[in-house]
Amino acid sequence: MNKKDYILYLEDDEIDAIKFTSTMKNLGFQEQIIVQQNGEEGLNWLSANRQLLPKIIVLDLNMPLMNGHEFLEAIKEDNDFKKIPIVVFTTSSNKVDINHSFEYQVAGYMVKPFEHGDYKNIISIIKQYWDLSAIGHI
Repeated sequence: MNKKDYILYLEDDEIDAIKFTSTMKNLGFQEQIIVQQNGEEGLNWLSANRQLLPKIIVLDLNMPLMNGHEFLEAIKEDNDFKKIPIVVFTTSSNKVDINHSFEYQVAGYMVKPFEHGDYKNIISIIKQYWDLSAIGHI
């Protein structure tokens, strides 16, 4: 494994984080998933690991301390971080949240489904994005 081939997942709900990582592993994902509980922790992680940035960031919007919108604003101000692809994975289907996220050039916006089969399908799409991404291979 290339050391920089990992996902940074920002999610405050421990059960959602376990569900995401478990589903990714069940789909054959072998790389590391680093979980941080809010945008502030995510920025601190990125700052401490500038030499080994993630291939993609999966971002929840509704988090304490620094929410996903605030994280997007902060990350896009840093030249080292602003090119990291971000996939929003959240419970919000609110058009304002969707439009705001795309204003910060997210790579995708996916609403967390309630049904297990639907959840697995969406995680499969995130994994496909990972598999096809050229970031980290340049």
